[in-house]
Amino acid sequence: MQKLSLATAGAAVMALGTAATAEAGVLGGKLFASGGDVTVTILPSTAGFTNILELVSPTGIVIGNNKDDVGKTFNLGPFADGQELIFGINVTNTGDFFKNGPGSRNADGLAHNLNTDEGNGSILVGFEDLFGGGDQDYDDVVYRFTGLKAVVPEPTSALGVVGFAALVAISQRKKLQKAFK
Repeated sequence: MQKLSLATAGAAVMALGTAATAEAGVLGGKLFASGGDVTVTILPSTAGFTNILELVSPTGIVIGNNKDDVGKTFNLGPFADGQELIFGINVTNTGDFFKNGPGSRNADGLAHNLNTDEGNGSILVGFEDLFGGGDQDYDDVVYRFTGLKAVVPEPTSALGVVGFAALVAISQRKKLQKAFK
């Protein structure tokens, strides 16, 4: 019976998660050039750490940081339509480095970016800057990109995120049960 309950809960989470991502953003989404210039504006954020934004691929460019460059817009130049651009944040206080896209790109195996298509030719990308997912608010570092299109991650990435969340929930439940015995 407990397995059935977990399966039902998992299905509900998947259904709700799909609806939520359409409105709230896409966790672990990839970014592709739409043809033409790509710009990035560094927006105010809540990070206590200093995070340096870098374009990792197809070329290495250090762009700016979330402390000194807030409000600045950088033109990264033209990229071919469909070219994937992989961005990363260098967390100077911890030495961690996290890339946008699926969790497989990061040392902790977790997606660290949340992409929100603003519908006006710009994409808002928020990063989580703590290893292990931190508080998962994705507002530690926030950027607005133009000249890109966001792509929803493949279903296996979404399932991995849901699976990880389920494992954490089960672990917490077991800890609580032990505490009350």
